[in-house]
Amino acid sequence: MGWAPRNHGDPLGMYPYILTIRGEQEHGGTFVYRSIDSDVLGWVCERATGQRMADLVAARVWEPMGAFHDAEFAVDPLGTAIHDGGLSATARDLARFGLLLLDGGSVGSRQIIPAMWLRDALYPPADIMDAFAGSASAPYLPGGWYRNQFWFVPGDEGPIMLALGIHGQMLFVEPSTRTVGVKLSSWAAPQDPARLHATIESFRAIGRALA
Repeated sequence: MGWAPRNHGDPLGMYPYILTIRGEQEHGGTFVYRSIDSDVLGWVCERATGQRMADLVAARVWEPMGAFHDAEFAVDPLGTAIHDGGLSATARDLARFGLLLLDGGSVGSRQIIPAMWLRDALYPPADIMDAFAGSASAPYLPGGWYRNQFWFVPGDEGPIMLALGIHGQMLFVEPSTRTVGVKLSSWAAPQDPARLHATIESFRAIGRALA
């Protein structure tokens, strides 16, 4: 993808690399997060619609929700959008996206994100929670789960939705207090459980105080 120097024999570009990957186990069992799954999903969306991901997001999410500024996708050496990371957007527009999630995927009378899809993520089947509880991700988000491209943790009165990036990027959405929080930062380590938990608790405290 270009994040690091290319090794001899590496495929050029994300999609050629995806074609070299084979499954390690049958579907089911303990949850394992792999960012390449998001890349595959992005490729499926592009093939199904015949549009680039940037155009899809612009037409179906960014413009309808009323974004104030253009966003940008990082691309691989072939110009393919990297679907698992590399989105650049202002904090204000990320907060506007969080408000869209908070309002059940709608802006006014227009439904932008299917409400059923959001409910399925917020209130998943029990086996989803069980699969996450035994995973390597569980210590990062105790009692949480991963569903429909979002992370979740339990709140005081219902689930909290999180969009997480490496080095501390976070979008926090807590429906029970109608709190949306955005944090843009650059931790030294890609993941830091202590700072992650402290950030979540800080947003929760702000939400309680304002509510």
